[in-house]
Amino acid sequence: MSRIIATVFGLGHLPFVPGTMGSASAVAAALAVSAMGIGLGQVALLTLLICGVAWWAVYSALPHFSGNDPSVIVVDEFTGQWVALIPLFYYATQRSDDRTLLWLPGVLAAFALFRLLDIAKPLAIGSAESLPGATGVMLDDILAGMATAIILIALAVLSTRFEALS
Repeated sequence: MSRIIATVFGLGHLPFVPGTMGSASAVAAALAVSAMGIGLGQVALLTLLICGVAWWAVYSALPHFSGNDPSVIVVDEFTGQWVALIPLFYYATQRSDDRTLLWLPGVLAAFALFRLLDIAKPLAIGSAESLPGATGVMLDDILAGMATAIILIALAVLSTRFEALS
């Protein structure tokens, strides 16, 4: 079971861009969850559950694969991308109209920013990857997701301020 979760139901075995596919699967899951209209508190609990299950899956599956951070393990990308999308969940809960359509610009920005930070691994993101075992595999992606979320929030604040000036 841990290997199935660690590879996000086999996406990690794809011969091309497995990490990007792991991130894309998180976007698809987030859009589905948003369409269900669940509240922000439930999203927070779901996020903790995802982080916990993902860490367990990586911890349990890691000995079955070669390398410190095998490319076949993509649940870390799923988790980091999910964290990056949290500001969009907040935005969606503040709106009463069609939530899914509102997500498109934010989702594209979150996806692109997360993939950029996950690949480039600037500052503490890269340092986290050197930690041993599941912690190193997971933490760099969670930090990349957190950095993406902070950037999205900053862009939203700036966008609102510029909108107020016009």
